[in-house]
Amino acid sequence: MASLTDQGASKIASETYVRNTENVRIELPDGEKVTYNVIETIEDKSTGLHGYVLENEITNEIVISFEGTQTKNGMTQSLNDIQEDINGIVFGDSSYTEVEGKSVKYRGSPSQDALLASGQAKIENGKFIRVNKNQFTEADPVVNKYIEEHGAENITFVGHSLGGALAEYFAVKYDSHAVSFAAPDIYNLLTKDQKQMVNNGDFKDNIISYAYPDDLVSWYDHNSIGSTYFLAHPGDAGNIKWFNNHGINNYTANKMFDKDGYFIPDLLFDETLFGHPEKSPLAMKNDGMENFNIAIKTFIMIAFSKQVENNANLVENTEKALGQFLEYYEGVMLEMKRKYYNLAGSEGYDLLGATDVDDILSEFGTIENGVPIIFNIHQYEEILKVIKELQTDTDEIAFHMNQMGDEFEETDILLAEWLAY
Repeated sequence: MASLTDQGASKIASETYVRNTENVRIELPDGEKVTYNVIETIEDKSTGLHGYVLENEITNEIVISFEGTQTKNGMTQSLNDIQEDINGIVFGDSSYTEVEGKSVKYRGSPSQDALLASGQAKIENGKFIRVNKNQFTEADPVVNKYIEEHGAENITFVGHSLGGALAEYFAVKYDSHAVSFAAPDIYNLLTKDQKQMVNNGDFKDNIISYAYPDDLVSWYDHNSIGSTYFLAHPGDAGNIKWFNNHGINNYTANKMFDKDGYFIPDLLFDETLFGHPEKSPLAMKNDGMENFNIAIKTFIMIAFSKQVENNANLVENTEKALGQFLEYYEGVMLEMKRKYYNLAGSEGYDLLGATDVDDILSEFGTIENGVPIIFNIHQYEEILKVIKELQTDTDEIAFHMNQMGDEFEETDILLAEWLAY
């Protein structure tokens, strides 16, 4: 196994909540065992920052993982994490992640002096400068060190919840890679240029986010930074369940992974089309596929179009069956009518005449083509009309979906060719 899998990422994210971890051992469903050794602990007690730098003992792959909001490590840790969630994730902007804020004139006011005394500000050249100290600013020097040592392309950031926010943020800042679980929205923490890159889809292949659609933390004011995949169909999510599906344990059960340690595709739903991918997006990425998000949408769109085509065939067969029903019905009624015509005046039916047969049959309903219609022929005709229209519409929808699928595929090929140069 050459690269981090979904199971490996979720296991590392889970183990990052544990203090003094020396390594993370991952046993894949096929029995293969992979170990990531901790080579550095990232920690700042004043902000609640905690994480690990890990290295795959075989491939030397570097993973930097951040802890999410911690509620089991004392009141101070919990308050620091919650403060980070509120000040940074909810109310923060791009200035929140900058070490130094704007400089202003020092006036010696009590508020300025209080910030100076607490280390949250400094004076340089007579200017008062606010100093940001939070998990993002405190993690950055460690992250930068490993970026310089190993290269951004060789590092994957991992995290759950607040840890996922940190992972996504640094993947954007350093144009690296991230796998996040239940991460809150960090869009407002990005610079104007970074936001434009997100809007352009520049991180669709770099950052893979997994979440549940009814998790309040993941979907509060949500903007996808990379590619997002649900682990439940959004249409079945119902009301927001607050924190029921937020915990990291929702992403770690062995039954969720295939033999190679990737999420089973049938558990995943694409963020925009709500269809299943053919393979886990991380599996596609690790297989070397460029623009896997386009490939996933191509697969889903073509699969959808086949479903619509099947429905079109079903509608067509229904129309034929209804037409055949009317023919069959008329045949049966005519045969019955001929039978009693032939019996009229014979033994046992000596008082029955042909006009009597016509009169009796006419009591059952309107005569059409010489037989009584014992159902509402107008409703029948209306049903046929609706079915014909439905068939036309369904055929047209299937055609356009096929076209869209082809366009996705053409775009994928063109981009792949362009990136090859």
